[in-house]
Amino acid sequence: MVAILTSAWIAFGPTTVLAERFQVDRTTPATELDPCASKASETPGSYEAFLGALRQFESSGNYRAVNTLNFIGAYQFGEAALIDLGYVLHDDDAYDNDFSGGFTGKNGIHSVDDFLENPAVQDQAAQEWMQLMWRYIEVYDLDRHAWREMGDVTLSPSGMLAATHLLGPGALREFVELDGTADLRDLYGMPLRTYIVDLGGYSIPFVPNEPISNSLSKGSPSC
Repeated sequence: MVAILTSAWIAFGPTTVLAERFQVDRTTPATELDPCASKASETPGSYEAFLGALRQFESSGNYRAVNTLNFIGAYQFGEAALIDLGYVLHDDDAYDNDFSGGFTGKNGIHSVDDFLENPAVQDQAAQEWMQLMWRYIEVYDLDRHAWREMGDVTLSPSGMLAATHLLGPGALREFVELDGTADLRDLYGMPLRTYIVDLGGYSIPFVPNEPISNSLSKGSPSC
């Protein structure tokens, strides 16, 4: 049974992959839209590479992307996420993505256009958001499942972050509770499993990058 989550991650909407899901400026080459692409390609498996791969999944690396549900930028932030990150002020509905509460001016961002035109701010916001999402994963007590096998899937921290980015910690918990058998998808049909697998295995600096038992068995490093 396929579960289509109609109210996806409270701060990120359904992720977008295909071009027709966007209203974007297509006059700029992807390499110019994504200034970190070359750095990511030089360091396979790095945190920068993870963010680059996530951008490709979300928007084909287009920092000016706006999807059909008004999620914005290379990482497809929603209004609620930008409220959490301090860029947008609360309004009557944090999940309608109309940004009617206005912007706070954080990092010089005063409008949606400002945000779309500033790749460096988007990258900084994404890095802040990844750390916040890992805290959500910890709150849901899912961090203890890092590096566990779920059927034929390994839950690496980067895959867990990607899954939480896509559909939220509640969906990741359901995936874990059903031992990887849950077929969870966003409104565009993107499977949670795809994010776990294809965005798994990257090094994340603020989470365990190997099974805790393996790390403990190595003992303390000598000085």
